[in-house]
Amino acid sequence: MRNELRAIQKRVGITFIYITHDQGEALTMSDRIAVMNHGVIEQIGDGKTIYENPSTAFVAAFVGENNGFRGRVVGADGVAAVVETPIGRIAGRRGAGVAAGADGIVFIRPEALRLANQGESAAFEAELVTTAFEGNATHLFLRTASGQQVTMSSGRRQASAIPAIGARVGLAYDPREAIVLAADKSAS
Repeated sequence: MRNELRAIQKRVGITFIYITHDQGEALTMSDRIAVMNHGVIEQIGDGKTIYENPSTAFVAAFVGENNGFRGRVVGADGVAAVVETPIGRIAGRRGAGVAAGADGIVFIRPEALRLANQGESAAFEAELVTTAFEGNATHLFLRTASGQQVTMSSGRRQASAIPAIGARVGLAYDPREAIVLAADKSAS
C-alpha cells in the first residue's frame, strides 16, 4: 500500500498530507516529515535528515531505536562533544545548543555499535543478556555495569562472532555516528 500511495502521489503531482504513527511509513513515503511533541513541531526535514541528524533529544528518542546515555557535557568544540556518563566518557557529534557544563545525552543507534575487535579500545563494556535473530540482522540486548539497557544490531555476516549469553563484551562505535544533544525531560 505504501508503494501504491507513493506512486499515485508522484503520478498526479499533488501534495499529500499523510498522518501516521508508523515511523517506517513516515520515513519511506515522505519527502518532508514534521515530528511533533505535544502539538509543537520539534523538527521538519526529510526522513534521512531526521533519522541521522535529529535536532532535539525528543526527536532522537522518538524516531527509530536509539541508545541514549545521559550525563554532563565535559567538552564541546565546533564539531564534537564528550559526555561524562555513569559508564564513562562517551563522544559524539555536537548538536545545536550543546555546551560544556550542561546536561546532555549521547545518542548511538543500535546499528552504529559493534563488538570491539581484539586490541581495539572499547567505548564501554556491557553484559550480553539475550539475542534476537531477525533474518538479516541479530539484535543483541546488553546491560552496562550501571544497569542501563543497550541494544546493538549486528548484520547477518557478523552473526558468527556473537559471544555467549552472559559474556562481558567491549562495544565500539565511530563517534561521527553518534550525536550529543541537550538533555530535556521528554527524552528517554
